[in-house]
Amino acid sequence: MSHESFFETATSTINLEALAKMAMIRIDADFNEVDNKGRIILINVDEHKSEQVELKEGMHVILRDEEGEVEAVLEFEAHSSGALSDFLGRKDKKGSWRARLLPETGRRS
Repeated sequence: MSHESFFETATSTINLEALAKMAMIRIDADFNEVDNKGRIILINVDEHKSEQVELKEGMHVILRDEEGEVEAVLEFEAHSSGALSDFLGRKDKKGSWRARLLPETGRRS
């Protein structure tokens, strides 16, 4: 991808969508918070991500903690109750973000 796609030529501003496609965002995660499908439950994800990019289902991200990092694919799980959504930090009260790990991508810090 050329650097022209990062910058809009008329205004010389960064095109965040093009940049996000090239560089995965990093999200601080607790690898002990796992659901019954083996996915990492992302708590207060908006406060723990490296970029202010809107999360989308299927997006590849890097989950990290003090010991290492691993690539994961985001999944959104809808909830029927707002109480769990409040606890997990979702503002829209409709569900929470989960991350399916891609183990072959793990690296220790």
